[in-house]
Amino acid sequence: MLLRAMVLLPLTAAGVRLLGLRRVQGLLERLAPRPDQHRPAEEGAAERTARAVATAAGCFPLPASCLPRSIALWWLLRRQGINSRLRLGVRKAGGSLLAHAWVEHQGRPLNERADVAKHFAAFEDFGSAGARDR
Repeated sequence: MLLRAMVLLPLTAAGVRLLGLRRVQGLLERLAPRPDQHRPAEEGAAERTARAVATAAGCFPLPASCLPRSIALWWLLRRQGINSRLRLGVRKAGGSLLAHAWVEHQGRPLNERADVAKHFAAFEDFGSAGARDR
């Protein structure tokens, strides 16, 4: 999983910059089937995958932002048949609008603090593939 994450992170970062979020997600959706809602995930698999992505992100000279990390995690979970949701949120800080991305599994953030939703107003449905995978 770590090697997959190490390959996927720079690809998602480049893809988002060149193609945008929706196109990258659409491409990744075609490469992995939608998770089966009825198949139980292996206990702890989602958390292990999140740790692998975080470890991979720490191995690169340039920091991977939250969006490529979250897209990579969402897709790796999807490939394992684990249902998850890519979340995008915003908040205002001073005169700036800040955005953040994270992945939720069973209503809990995997790659972010548990209280992330208190700090960022998450879009309920931003029209992406991740929003449809509820």
